[in-house]
Amino acid sequence: MVMASTSAPNYALKVTMPQIMRNVGFKSQTAQLLTAPPYICGAITAIVVALYADRSTRRMLFIVASQSLLIIAYAVLFVTPDQIASKVAVCYLCVLFACIGIYPIIPTCLVWTINSLANVDKRPTRIAFIMCMDNTPEC
Repeated sequence: MVMASTSAPNYALKVTMPQIMRNVGFKSQTAQLLTAPPYICGAITAIVVALYADRSTRRMLFIVASQSLLIIAYAVLFVTPDQIASKVAVCYLCVLFACIGIYPIIPTCLVWTINSLANVDKRPTRIAFIMCMDNTPEC
């Protein structure tokens, strides 16, 4: 359920991030280049969160923190669509926080689910089902 709730914002951000950058006032090529740093920060955060969540074995704390950051980032982006050109730094920072919030959730939830499955023989089928349900909002 948590993974599916993260998939829709994940795909929405992937599709709309270049348009958000264009609305800020950047040209098309510059807008595409400005989408790279949030993805890089999201990837680094996913790795760091995975390491700390695995060491602490308290994955729910990291999932809730990431979801909270994601909700705050989307709330600010939702409130400021008319002022996006005048608040470039705020909007870009919110896009950055959205990527930092989105990308650690899916691997953390997947590992948590895998570790919760008792029957080793049924794990591959359950993992495939979970990933299928995670990708459903894309359709």
